[in-house]
Amino acid sequence: MIGLGDGPASVVLAGRMFTVRDRDDAFTDYCLRRCSTLALMWQEGDHQAEPALLDAEIRSVRTELDEVTARRRGALDRYDVVSLVLMVVGLVVFASAAVASYASGQNGRGQVFAVLTLLAVPLVLVAAWRSVGRYLVLSRRVGRIRQREAQLATRLETLGGTVTLPAAPTVPNVTPAAPTAVDPAAADPAPTAVTPPAVTPPAGAPTAVTPTPVVSGGTRPSTTDAIGMLEAALPAYAVRGELGQGGCGMVFLAEHRQAGWLRALKLLTEMELVPDSQSRFLREAQVMESLDHPHVARVYEYVEHDGFNLIVMEYLSGGSAAARLAELLGRPEPICAIGLAVADALAAAHARGVVHRDIKPGNLLFAEDGAVKVTDFGIAKLLAGADGEPASVLALTPGYAAPEQLNADEITARTDLYGLAATLYRLFTGQTPPLPGVDGAPRTRMSAIPPGIAAVLERSLNGFPSNRHDSATSFALDLAAAAGTALRPGWLDAAGIPFRGAPPIRVAASS
Repeated sequence: MIGLGDGPASVVLAGRMFTVRDRDDAFTDYCLRRCSTLALMWQEGDHQAEPALLDAEIRSVRTELDEVTARRRGALDRYDVVSLVLMVVGLVVFASAAVASYASGQNGRGQVFAVLTLLAVPLVLVAAWRSVGRYLVLSRRVGRIRQREAQLATRLETLGGTVTLPAAPTVPNVTPAAPTAVDPAAADPAPTAVTPPAVTPPAGAPTAVTPTPVVSGGTRPSTTDAIGMLEAALPAYAVRGELGQGGCGMVFLAEHRQAGWLRALKLLTEMELVPDSQSRFLREAQVMESLDHPHVARVYEYVEHDGFNLIVMEYLSGGSAAARLAELLGRPEPICAIGLAVADALAAAHARGVVHRDIKPGNLLFAEDGAVKVTDFGIAKLLAGADGEPASVLALTPGYAAPEQLNADEITARTDLYGLAATLYRLFTGQTPPLPGVDGAPRTRMSAIPPGIAAVLERSLNGFPSNRHDSATSFALDLAAAAGTALRPGWLDAAGIPFRGAPPIRVAASS
């Protein structure tokens, strides 16, 4: 969607607004020309896809609503509330004792309790902000998101469309901790399929204008129909429930009827997004199966049945990094351990010519023992083109997509390094990084990150790919060395995230 007015031009992609500001005249003119072109197309009647676009935006708003609601639940932790209550009680006791002491003429004792009261006040205020204050702020944000959802739904109904209701959660018949599958919808916004703009940006402008969304013309099967399709294709498995929906598929938890092992089944539902998608899906499944790496989710089988395609994948029960954001937020040891594991996994993939294109917290899942694994290899590449074919559609997630993805420029291994740096920045700060400036320099706030680690992230958050690390291995070695300097000895083993990557990375982390 395009916003034009007296102020800065703005574009909305997957429910998130990017505003054209703090740019030079040439880049601003480029953005305004692009926005004007799309607005003219709208005025001339080229908006038959508006209901589908509105439905996609509603789903994105609901994803954001789920994320903020989860953060609100975590803000009002019962232990924080109990601590706040005890601190308030202590403050009242100190204040009462001071008043009683002064009233009885015991001025020395009264001064002591008065000082204790003054010292307790800031502690109580901090505790109140950490619990009640954050809860109220997030509640207000939830209200604004719901209002936006209602406005979009009203607009869609006015155009004669049907609002897609959220699917009721299905509880699996197993009890693993926080069951999560490949790219669950509640973790991060699903990859958005977009068409590259036809306008050529001026030289030296790494930042992007949002491409025009392209929405699939088909509809996904209902959960009940999808389960029937899966059990017909894989009679040896009993489907226990839906785990989530990604950019081009639905993911289900299944149990082998005889062996009892659990698997994640991903059903391809958006085959019409690109030509020859079935053969591409097969090629990518074959590549994923060949990626035998301890930090890459395994693919066990590829199946075609009655015109639909699915892959049988490793089931990871430990949840995603997005779902565990509150637990990981601002903790350098586990965050750096995740960064090293993911970088080593990317190095193995890049060595086989595979670029992920959609690194984000929702695609980093944890095994039962706490090891992190990268998922959705190849699915993003399915949308972007494979084996050197020209790309007409690309998959990206706003906030983690590199500028060259938004500009529809060449995608390289360094694109994944931007996504990884953006993901680690999110885990450190709770926010996604803003787009780089015109000169390519990151516009991030790194004050909460140890300086050496911040320098590593800033390098790969640069808007120009040539200024980033030249490989995932280089990124990993730099991050390991920076963490080894900034953190305590033995930090990698104490992080709680098992690292099973290349030995040189472990050596660098211990130096």
